[in-house]
Amino acid sequence: MIEHYFRPSTLQEAISLLKGIGRIPLAGGTFITSILSKDRETYELVDLQDLQLDNITITKEIITIGATTTLQALIEHQFFSDPFKKSIILEAPLNLRNSISMGGLLRTCSGKSPFATCLLSLDAKIILEPHSKIIPIQDFLLFREKHFPGSLITKIQFLTDQQVSFHSIARTKYDIPILFISLTRKGSNRFRQSLGGFGITPLLTVDGNDKDDYPQAARSACANVSDPLASAEYRSAMAEVLSKRCLNSMVPLILYPIE
Repeated sequence: MIEHYFRPSTLQEAISLLKGIGRIPLAGGTFITSILSKDRETYELVDLQDLQLDNITITKEIITIGATTTLQALIEHQFFSDPFKKSIILEAPLNLRNSISMGGLLRTCSGKSPFATCLLSLDAKIILEPHSKIIPIQDFLLFREKHFPGSLITKIQFLTDQQVSFHSIARTKYDIPILFISLTRKGSNRFRQSLGGFGITPLLTVDGNDKDDYPQAARSACANVSDPLASAEYRSAMAEVLSKRCLNSMVPLILYPIE
């Protein structure tokens, strides 16, 4: 049961409120039920809508996305290329994308999150207050619970100058994807490949320079993953196919030059 509601006007006030036991940050509110613990009967909400954390800033070096930015706002932004947006479209239908915030998604997502999988390949960094702690997304996703309560996601950042590709497979275009892979390249030969569709978090399968290993790394990551959606044999074969598609379809993350 929600017992109290707070609407702080400053970041400092919000962080102070969130130090209280049983207090939950509220942005879009889509994932509130997944945060609630069965060990508690009452909760208090801290509404973040007055903190101006919904900005998207793109410079030549860094993309910064505020934690209360909605997924739909990212799709509607003119600078992001199609593979990035495709991972968001697969995340949720339009009505939910208008409510789901970046912070809410990252705090609650599983390995079945296409957008978190894309962010993992982009080597995103999560900024937590207080103290402006910078946490690589792979570390954050694995150890989320240790950062709460008392901390608040305020920003997500990743490098502007990257190439990206994203491919997925499902039984039909309306079904939940069985598997998806995101591949990014920094500079001339630094590749990161992430894979999702199952498990607690997306998997970073390779972070290195030898692109020839990527299809095999994707296949190996699915070798023991069977569930009602697909067998391990099918996932392994499709992982190799999707990885090769990604290698052959990379495009700049940002469509237009940044002045």
